[in-house]
Amino acid sequence: MAPSNEQHLQRLLAVMRKIDRGTASANRALLLAAREDGTFPFDMLAIGAYDRVLALLATGEVQRVTPSGIPEAERAARTPPRPEDLVDALQDRIHPSSGRLRAARSVNRHRR
Repeated sequence: MAPSNEQHLQRLLAVMRKIDRGTASANRALLLAAREDGTFPFDMLAIGAYDRVLALLATGEVQRVTPSGIPEAERAARTPPRPEDLVDALQDRIHPSSGRLRAARSVNRHRR
């Protein structure tokens, strides 16, 4: 990942953690709702206006939803890796361990 993109990702994560409303649907509605001046917080984040988004949205109430019936160990096992842990992930190509590769052929399914 390019350093400029990594910096954008880190700032975006910091803002999202501060304006988090607890659920994906609430966060989505918050980011895609037009403000009084006609701007969208999502667009402001895309151009890097992090401070402006924080000033507009950081005072909301967080409503946490905790799934019931799932043991803590299982919930931890299902949690995806944090984005900051994936930034330095290897981007190597995956090669088959054995066997011969065959070129793909197009198939004409329409017979006349």
